[in-house]
Amino acid sequence: MKKKATIFIILIGVLVVAVLGIKKGSAQEFCSVSKYESAQCNCGPITEGLRFCVAISLSKPTGKASFDFVVNDSLKNVSDKPIKISMVGDFSTFYTVTILDPSGNILLSKREIAAKNSAERNDNTISDLPVISLRGPIEQELAPQQELKSEFKLNQYYDFESKGKYQIEISRKIPKQDKSGMANVSYGTIVVEVK
Repeated sequence: MKKKATIFIILIGVLVVAVLGIKKGSAQEFCSVSKYESAQCNCGPITEGLRFCVAISLSKPTGKASFDFVVNDSLKNVSDKPIKISMVGDFSTFYTVTILDPSGNILLSKREIAAKNSAERNDNTISDLPVISLRGPIEQELAPQQELKSEFKLNQYYDFESKGKYQIEISRKIPKQDKSGMANVSYGTIVVEVK
């Protein structure tokens, strides 16, 4: 009887390790792509059947003094049924970005700075700042294991003027599957250093 119990416990242990290994492997699948090897990359917990991963890398275009903060993200349906996601709007419709500068202060976006300056001047106009449209179908259905990827440059929205470490957290808004509102999927915080 002890031998059967020991074998059963070993089998359960192997099964747990196998399941955890599969989960870990699938969660880091996005980060293992060679394009992101030199990037800071992280995947968040599964929310509403979706996994959100972000890779942030610095690139310095030829002839340019500053770095580009290139963000690649992935929203993957890891459930066994189709999931509908909303696709209409601009950058701020889908993403919430929080950045701490090297001094630990919240870094305001170019739009937030323009709005603040406009309010201080009692001016109703906000300067024409880039708004990247992510327009497409109003609603898109992600099949099981289907992935939606996007790429953008954070420095289109923020000025990274100081050298040092920036703590960057990006979350993506998704509709709750029970249609009761919106949920956020996040990957945690990535630290990127400008030298």
